[in-house]
Amino acid sequence: MLAGGNVGIGTTTPLAKLTVVGHVNIGGEKNYRLRTRHVDGKDYESSNLDDLFLNYNTGKHVRVGFGGKDSNMYVSGKVGIGTNNPDATLAVNGNIHTKEVKVDLNGWPDYVFEDDYKLPTLQEVEDHITEKGHLENIPSAAEVTENGIQLGEMNAKLLQKIEELTLYMIEQNKKTEALKIIVTAQQKEIESLKKNTK
Repeated sequence: MLAGGNVGIGTTTPLAKLTVVGHVNIGGEKNYRLRTRHVDGKDYESSNLDDLFLNYNTGKHVRVGFGGKDSNMYVSGKVGIGTNNPDATLAVNGNIHTKEVKVDLNGWPDYVFEDDYKLPTLQEVEDHITEKGHLENIPSAAEVTENGIQLGEMNAKLLQKIEELTLYMIEQNKKTEALKIIVTAQQKEIESLKKNTK
């Protein structure tokens, strides 16, 4: 049906150059394509939402950038996988399987090795654990359960503890080596005394 230069299929009042009221099957058994620059969606007649549904309730795949690995998809806004209410740029309610995760960070705890870094004494560490039940600057189990963790921030905090532990081990090794020298000297002195008393 032509109306004012517009074509209507299934309607006598087409609202665009081509208005189709009903289903459209492009391709059939052949591998034909529909190429367009903009696609808008409308969720039911009584809804004010302009959502776009692809394979809605069909259980089929939606492939984007199927031309190869160099194809890109750009999304302005938040993306939710397994959730209808994403609270971040990408929110995934479920497991993620990947080969690598890169996290951009500002700063890294190499300051632990600076001369002016105040390394807590082991007694201070023990006192904090006794009082709080966890390491200082590391969230408790209850906090993690409630808030989760920031992966980059947590890795930095764990590295800080590893570097502190390394300093404790270095200091302990120095004390051990010093004790070895004292013990060796005492053994020599004992052997000397044994010889002189014979």
